[in-house]
Amino acid sequence: MPPPQGKQSAAQLGQVPLQANLDAFLNLARQQARNPDPITDYFRIPDRLPPTWQTFFNKVLKYAEKSCAENPQQRISWEKRGWQLEDEGIISEFEMIMSAGRMKDNGNKEFKKGNIDKALTYYASSIQTFPLPDALLNIAQAALKTNRFPLAEQSCTNALDIGLISSPIIKSKALFHRAKARRHMGKFSDALEGMCRPFRAQTRAKGQQYPD
Repeated sequence: MPPPQGKQSAAQLGQVPLQANLDAFLNLARQQARNPDPITDYFRIPDRLPPTWQTFFNKVLKYAEKSCAENPQQRISWEKRGWQLEDEGIISEFEMIMSAGRMKDNGNKEFKKGNIDKALTYYASSIQTFPLPDALLNIAQAALKTNRFPLAEQSCTNALDIGLISSPIIKSKALFHRAKARRHMGKFSDALEGMCRPFRAQTRAKGQQYPD
């Protein structure tokens, strides 16, 4: 039955894709699932970096690849990040790092005011802009304060997995927060192991014996 005179059909309005377009989209989706874009496509890492910075970005790329392997949905988040770089005309990851730092600082201000949900929103935006361990640990702290224990556990794990924590004190803090979250989740053996690891590392560094 033809559409009423003077009105356009759904296809004419562009609401119903043509079969050829739909097939092309599905073929592209299958191709990307089999051969996804390299994670480097979603970053703007400058060339000819000093070795320290090159190591820094290599760790971030490795973390991003690992997150995609463990959860394919993560690739969508990284892809959106790549679109953000293009849309905003960002040419360097250093701009993203600075932006992520500002968002984290805003989150800290809200956290001090007791606005935990607002703080979490800022922290989440910070790690989506650039995944740094300090913002992830801030998420964990805010999540613990509001009894969001799975979020706290995962945030601590992510902060440790990136491999950018050089301070033993900060690493111990991450392990402690994760152990605390796991204890509340009923993962008692994992929590105990998490509590022992920082103390074991410190005593071994001093040449003392610590039972495994």
